[in-house]
Amino acid sequence: MKRLLFVALAFVLLIFRSPVEGAALPPDVTKVVSFIFLADASGNLARDASNNPVPYGTGFFVGIKVGDGSQMSGYLVTAKHVLKDADGHDLKKIFVRMNAKTGDPQFAPLDLLQNSISIVHTHTDATVDLAVVPIVTRLLAQ
Repeated sequence: MKRLLFVALAFVLLIFRSPVEGAALPPDVTKVVSFIFLADASGNLARDASNNPVPYGTGFFVGIKVGDGSQMSGYLVTAKHVLKDADGHDLKKIFVRMNAKTGDPQFAPLDLLQNSISIVHTHTDATVDLAVVPIVTRLLAQ
């Protein structure tokens, strides 16, 4: 887990360093960034009075090869506070906006609990505002 947090932190530093230096971000970087949206009390995508989805934060995706390299685990990395409600309680579900190949936005639900246990990983230091959520493990094409 420490390695994953290091990779995530290095990625964040890369993102924030490049614009300051005036260099353009590589196009692949923007493909891993996502917006995070709230779920309503019924577990559906929360919408405002104008029926627009309610954005709550941003995150990015990281994939890490595991084992013999034939599998990859995927993670959503975001700020810890993005996965908490206004009262500081852990959210149970969020929606992640991703663009389909056609360019249209898709909202994928992400349950943050499995068997009533949080799957969100955070640093033991409360001042570190970073959260990692496992999202997928899959076989890679050989």
